Amino acid sequence: GVETFDGELRPGTAVSLGLGPWVDQALGFGIQHTAHPHVDIVGRRLVSWWSQILALEGKARITVREWDEVWNPHDTVEFDLPTELVPHDFCLTPSFYIWCENRLSFTGRAEYLLGLKGPAEGLEIEQGAQNRFHLVQRGASHRHQPHAPRKATVVTVETPPWFCIHHSHAEEEELPGGDRRVSVYSAGWKEEGLASGSFLSSWAGEAPDFDVIAPTYYWKTVILVKADGSSAELVAHGLVSGTEACCIDHPHVDPRLEARMLTADGMGSERRACFMSFCNDECLSTPPLGWLRVDLATGETARWEAPRRSGQFAEELVVVPKSCSDGSWLLGILSDVRRGQSCLCILDGDHIAQGPVARVWLPCRPAHGLHGWFLPPDRGVP
Repeated sequence: GVETFDGELRPGTAVSLGLGPWVDQALGFGIQHTAHPHVDIVGRRLVSWWSQILALEGKARITVREWDEVWNPHDTVEFDLPTELVPHDFCLTPSFYIWCENRLSFTGRAEYLLGLKGPAEGLEIEQGAQNRFHLVQRGASHRHQPHAPRKATVVTVETPPWFCIHHSHAEEEELPGGDRRVSVYSAGWKEEGLASGSFLSSWAGEAPDFDVIAPTYYWKTVILVKADGSSAELVAHGLVSGTEACCIDHPHVDPRLEARMLTADGMGSERRACFMSFCNDECLSTPPLGWLRVDLATGETARWEAPRRSGQFAEELVVVPKSCSDGSWLLGILSDVRRGQSCLCILDGDHIAQGPVARVWLPCRPAHGLHGWFLPPDRGVP
């Protein structure tokens, strides 16, 4: 059914040791599915992927599939990445699927299998190792065998060390001669934020410990892919203009900017803005207090913040296209600690500095989290 992606996502399973189905079943391993599928609105496709870790070979087998609006599969791609620690997010353009690999080692394998540590507790940063962007060309499988994966070639480009957390999106531009310039926008930590070597050690309890979490910044990585797709090279990698001192999290764009081809002058048909949680503009790691809008063409920024010392903290945004224009509505949860409740804030993305145009109060104040949370059905709304 839909919830199992036609059986490709087996319920109750996680990663695999690659030692065969009986060993996997005995240890509770299996196939893992990404938490970050994406929608290509132009192509009208849902794009998602799953992975099988082949620990004995030191790699992971990735399968990508695209579905149309009635869940008919239209393309399935399979390839290997040279790592056991698979990136959890990805992005796409009209021509490519893109992953950024953080350089990690799973040193706590024995403790994990014995139940002494969780998986994140056994991860360590490979200090000084360069990140790797992996690009895989999109295409079409045989129309009579959409489930049969085609083997894909991976093109890899290295960047200076950093830590990629999430991608907001990627853009593609075809250059004279057929080369393609791909720009990937991401949230992540600087190299100096990786000095402890630990991973997610401070994300526990009701709220993260921001005293030991590195500030999160907004990055742009530009990659030039040769016309024949055989190779690629790094053009630029750094912080997005206008956000150099901003600590942010969870950047998102209007869904109409996903998998978009830019015109020759670098502009798409929609205004190129990205929206994100905003913490501060002092390069400090703090809880998010509001939301930020960044014009990707000019670097101009605008933001709204909750009053300082008010006990209000912002959560991740959902960007909703306006039906009457190319602008966006923003939906974000604001937690009010003193009131003991959270509210859904609705903001006009074109005038974000004016703050919420409406607030819908919820019957509770969920803990600060990643991406969202669920309210039990027995909790009624007052």
